[in-house]
Amino acid sequence: MDALEAAALDGEQLKAFHAALLDAYVNRHQLEMLVLWSLEKPPGTLEEGGMSTCAFRLILAAQSEGWLHELVNAVLKQRARNVKVQQWAGNVKVNQWATSVSPVTGDPGPPSSQRLLNTAYFDLDELPKVVVHARRAAQGRVLGFGVTYPDDLFVRKLCDRLSSYLGKTQVKEPLNLMPEVGAVSKRLRHISRYRPDLDLANVLCVVHAQGVKAAIVAEFWQGVCREFDQVSRYLVLILTGHQDADFPAGVTILPRPQFDVADVELWTREVAGLRGWPTELADAWTDLLCEKSMDEGVLDARYLYEAMEETIQAVRLTPERFRKELEKRIGYAHTPPA
Repeated sequence: MDALEAAALDGEQLKAFHAALLDAYVNRHQLEMLVLWSLEKPPGTLEEGGMSTCAFRLILAAQSEGWLHELVNAVLKQRARNVKVQQWAGNVKVNQWATSVSPVTGDPGPPSSQRLLNTAYFDLDELPKVVVHARRAAQGRVLGFGVTYPDDLFVRKLCDRLSSYLGKTQVKEPLNLMPEVGAVSKRLRHISRYRPDLDLANVLCVVHAQGVKAAIVAEFWQGVCREFDQVSRYLVLILTGHQDADFPAGVTILPRPQFDVADVELWTREVAGLRGWPTELADAWTDLLCEKSMDEGVLDARYLYEAMEETIQAVRLTPERFRKELEKRIGYAHTPPA
């Protein structure tokens, strides 16, 4: 899809753009990624409220502050395959806007409906902000993130999310900093082999550091920063440690996953809405996930991911059977006590 150059838009065109924005971005988190990553605007640009209000205020701010064309072109790039975005761009282009000579390139990523059914995109709302700040604070192209919740499933989801933020990324096999596995010098030689790959894409590697002395982790981190002080793309290291891990200076500690019932309910209502299911079924779905994921009164991240994956599979393969299961739960919920 072609990029569009700046011009004035009338009320009807802005209204249609608002509708296209709501169709292309299904939750606040996706709008936040648009604002932070594509527009590099501060987090406060998005005001509190529902999606319709957020989208309206975003358009209003862009219009009043003179970056409406930047917003439009960012949406065209990210959601080039969205039907309503295509229709809006086509109508406006015919009526008023001039096309640029350069086509928009790049991977727009999976459609919003596919992202919704990919648990790698579930919650972790603070992650985009943390990554943006880390990129801006970094002295070079080496980014280090400390994870104090080293569950393998969560770390894999985190890698998927980071890869989607960074663009084209090669994910390498994990390294282990335990001294009995190999000396720091050996691990640095291993990492140095990735330098040619950085000419083609970002490189992401998980480094297991649970139980490793802070001095060893610091030696490794400092060695990597020296080795990759002049590269064209990002080398991203995910350092895993225990909750009280002491990560080196320059490593950004990521927030631990903390889910609550509201996160689950917002997700089930969005997915149910895409299928045209009533909110009662979404609520039953929420109850089902919470029952499967609750551990000592708290939603366990791993249990929740597993339960979500199980129900997503059911929605994809046997939707009618899964719907009947949810309808039974509604029936049980409304059955008066004997």
